[in-house]
Amino acid sequence: MSSVHFLLIILINLAWGFNFLAAKTAMDYFPPFLVLFFRFSLLLIILLPFLKIPKNKILPVSLLSFISGVLYFSINFLGLDLAGELTSPAIATQLFIPFGAIMAFFFLKEKIKFKTWAAIFIAFLGVMILGFDETVFDNILSLLLITISSIPMAITTILMRKLKGVNTLQIQAWTGLIAIVPYVFLSLIFEDGHWSLITRAPIEPILSIIYSVIAASLVGHGLLYYLLTRYQVSLVNPMLLLAPVFASIFGIIFRGDTLTWFLIIGGVLTLFGVAIISFGSKLDK
Repeated sequence: MSSVHFLLIILINLAWGFNFLAAKTAMDYFPPFLVLFFRFSLLLIILLPFLKIPKNKILPVSLLSFISGVLYFSINFLGLDLAGELTSPAIATQLFIPFGAIMAFFFLKEKIKFKTWAAIFIAFLGVMILGFDETVFDNILSLLLITISSIPMAITTILMRKLKGVNTLQIQAWTGLIAIVPYVFLSLIFEDGHWSLITRAPIEPILSIIYSVIAASLVGHGLLYYLLTRYQVSLVNPMLLLAPVFASIFGIIFRGDTLTWFLIIGGVLTLFGVAIISFGSKLDK
């Protein structure tokens, strides 16, 4: 990989790592479903020109968009909203990789080497150790929700393997389109005080939502798509494990998070397991 492309990898990780802080900052003021409504509405407005896709792709893209945009993000943001720090949710989010390997084994009949099963065990063991941290244990529902949210994300990755002829901007545009209506209803049913929150909103949560759309969704995913057209997935994906590391650093700097040994050991084990799966788990067909 060239030095320029390696710098792009670092930029993606910085964008996604800081996005955990941005999302948490937005939810310090707005409730999670309202944040997601704003996020996907803005994303759709920006990507309106990319809504046009082949007619035979509408159903699979709609399904993928619902699973990732509604199922994944709703559960993930509920978990992040409950989190007392950024390290554990940032690390637990990576569990979509071992979940994806398990689903590929059961549903796609892909063979998995012993070392991959061992790596899956190590990754989940790391998350269990994260749960022993006092801050995480006090908000254990957060870790549980983040872990559960990795399942629809894993399903998304499997669906994307089979989806051809649609680029990442088209998928994101459709995700915005599909997600808006569910978040309107979810926010109206479970959240209140919308008008007061909107009219009195300080600049920080607004900028945080804009950042999530521009930096995390458009720039981050756009650059990733660019790199994946030039390098193998097995080379690029493991390098994205820097994102939770940056998220942890940003949490310490900007939110005063404290790193404990449970977070360090659990985090290292989880990321180590995920790295083994990403690097060495070209699953045997």
